[in-house]
Amino acid sequence: MNICMIVHAYYPHDESRVQREAIALLEKGHKIDVICLRKGKESSKGYCDGINFYRLPVERRINPNLIDYLLEYILFFLLAGLKLNALFFKKNYHVIQIHNPPVALVGITLIPKILGARIVLDIHDIEPELYSAKFNIGMQHPLIKFLLLIEKVSCWFANRVLIVTNIWREKLLKRSVSEKKCSVLMNLPDKNIFKPISLQKDNKHFNLVYHGTLVNRYGIDIAIRAVSILKNKIPEIKLNIIGEGENLSEFICLTKELSIEDKIYFNRKFVPVNEIPKIIAKMDIGIVPNRLNIFTRDILNTKLLEYVAVNIPVMISRTPGIEYYFDEKMVTFFEAGNAEELASHILRLYKNPNERKKLVVNAEKFFAQYNWEKEKERYCYTILN
Repeated sequence: MNICMIVHAYYPHDESRVQREAIALLEKGHKIDVICLRKGKESSKGYCDGINFYRLPVERRINPNLIDYLLEYILFFLLAGLKLNALFFKKNYHVIQIHNPPVALVGITLIPKILGARIVLDIHDIEPELYSAKFNIGMQHPLIKFLLLIEKVSCWFANRVLIVTNIWREKLLKRSVSEKKCSVLMNLPDKNIFKPISLQKDNKHFNLVYHGTLVNRYGIDIAIRAVSILKNKIPEIKLNIIGEGENLSEFICLTKELSIEDKIYFNRKFVPVNEIPKIIAKMDIGIVPNRLNIFTRDILNTKLLEYVAVNIPVMISRTPGIEYYFDEKMVTFFEAGNAEELASHILRLYKNPNERKKLVVNAEKFFAQYNWEKEKERYCYTILN
C-alpha cells in the first residue's frame, strides 16, 4: 500500500514515534511518504531508511505565545494540505496518518477521504490538557472548550484513532470517540536502538541525566535545585541536561544564580535519537522531574522508558500516569516539585549502588509485558484494517 504520514515536526531526527511506525510499515512491504517541517537550510525533499519525506518551509518558533502557535499551525495546515493533495493524485494513498498536535490537521485529508483513503489520527498529546497546562488556563476557558470541540470533530472524522496510554484512552472515550475506533499504541522505545550498552562510566563524577524538551512543565529547575542542595554532600555530582527548548535560557540563569555552573552541563542542542543511548548509558541515574498539572499527571514519559531500556535507575515525580505502569520496586518516586525530597533520594542511591542495581532489574520487567516488537504488529494491523 501507499501510505502518507503528516507530522508537525522535523523528520527523521525529531520524532521517534513517527520514525518507528514508518519503519514498521516499511518492513511489511508498504511504501511510505512523510510530510514534515523543514529546519534551516535542509533540502525540501529527502530519503532515509527507505522512506521519502517532503519538508515544508515552516520552522518551529522559539518561545512562542498563543498567536505564534496559531500562525505556525495555520501555515503548516495550508502548505501540508496543498502538498498532500498534490501527492495524493500522483500516488493514490491508501492510508493517510495524521500525527498531532494539532488534531485539526485531519481536515486536510477531506478530498483523499472522499476518494477512498483511510484516515488514521495518531494522538501523541491530548491538546485540551496540554494547552491548559502550557498557558495556565482552566478547562472551562473558551480556548479549551474550542479545542475539545475540535478534538471531538477530528476523532469523528478519522477512521481510526490511536492514543498513547490507557488513561488517555478512557478520557477520549468519555468525551470524543467511540470505543470501536480508538486503540492504545504506547510510545515504546525501539529495543534495536535503546538497549543495554557496556560503556565505561565517568569515575570522576556521579552523573545524573535529563534528556528531552527543556520547558517548565517538565521540572528541569527542580533537578537543578536538588543538585544545589547536594553540592557539598556529593562533591562529584553532575547533572547533564541534554536537549533544547523554549526555557533553556531560564535554566542556565538559575544555574548561575545558585553558583553551580560547574555541577550542571547543558549540551544546548538537539541530539538525534540513535545517539541518545550512548550518552545515557554512561550515566548513574536518570531524572524525570515533571511538575504535576492536568497534562503531566497522566502521561507515561518516553524518557523514563528509554532510561529503563538502557539499564540505568530512574527517579521520577509520582503521578497517576506513572503509577499505572510502575511501582516503587521499579523506580524511585518523589513528590512532584519537591527538590528537597529528590535530593534526599539521590543521596540515598548514591550511597547504595546495590539498590540502584535492584531498580534496574525490576524496571526491566515492564518490557516483558510492553514492548515495541509486539506493539508494532498490532499497529500495522490496526491502521490497515
